[in-house]
Amino acid sequence: MLSNATRVLCPLVTPFDDGAVDHDALATVVNHLADRGVDGFVPCGTTGEFASLTQEERTEVVETTVEVAPSDAPVVAGAAGTAVETVRGRIADVAAAGADAALTVSPYYVTASEPSSNQAFFERVVADSPIPIYLYNIPSVVNEEIAPETVEALAERESVVGLKDTSGDLTHVTDVLDRVPDDFEVLQGFDGQLVPGLYMGMDAGVNSVSHVIPEAVTEAVESTRAGDHDRARGLQRHAVDPLFRCGSQYGFSGATKVMLAHEGLIDDPEVRPPLELPDPDEREEIQSTLDRVGDRATG
Repeated sequence: MLSNATRVLCPLVTPFDDGAVDHDALATVVNHLADRGVDGFVPCGTTGEFASLTQEERTEVVETTVEVAPSDAPVVAGAAGTAVETVRGRIADVAAAGADAALTVSPYYVTASEPSSNQAFFERVVADSPIPIYLYNIPSVVNEEIAPETVEALAERESVVGLKDTSGDLTHVTDVLDRVPDDFEVLQGFDGQLVPGLYMGMDAGVNSVSHVIPEAVTEAVESTRAGDHDRARGLQRHAVDPLFRCGSQYGFSGATKVMLAHEGLIDDPEVRPPLELPDPDEREEIQSTLDRVGDRATG
């Protein structure tokens, strides 16, 4: 579904203003990133605090993203849930809101005991889908991976076009890559392994750090594709990795919003419970890291 020129999709934060979704701030972020080379957008994902949004809010966030994003920028909207019919309904909702594709995870809370159970769940979810589907492998929050053999089986379905892998496990990724067709898109969602994943054959990145260093992330992908190994490694180590560590330590939604507020792109780094913002000392560390990275990211 993605073009060969696609490098980076941004898993968008959902800005809030006194508890309500701030659509003006969301539009500002999308416009800013589009102007700085981000190729596509992923609203209502993990960084977007999808689990803290009502269904109406999810639909409205997708609508705003679609309205503001350039017409050639794919919008892959989160449609996660634990019940088959709920997920099918959410896929229909994001399709009606104008999304180009949907992103969905394994059922959480009640996890499957066998890969075949997850496969059965996904098969029912994607049946007759009105838009293409990307599987989303994020075992750190779902508590289990989407097994490579499950991805292999689902890749045979016309509606399932790719996988966003946020496992941080390159062995898992290479097993998937060995099993799926060449046109099945495998996207790196674990920022700390963006460049290594691309070298192993992944197609593009879905990276939270692209909120604040979009040029560096897109250049890292381009450098990898062009064989400029020194530049690609330097951007990974000195730009992507330090900010990824901030997100890993303090939470990606909160840390990313602290960075966006520091850059003046949003007014308030507010998150919704159960998430909490980093404390003042931690915020200062995040901001200092961003300031240090900013000079090196484009140098």
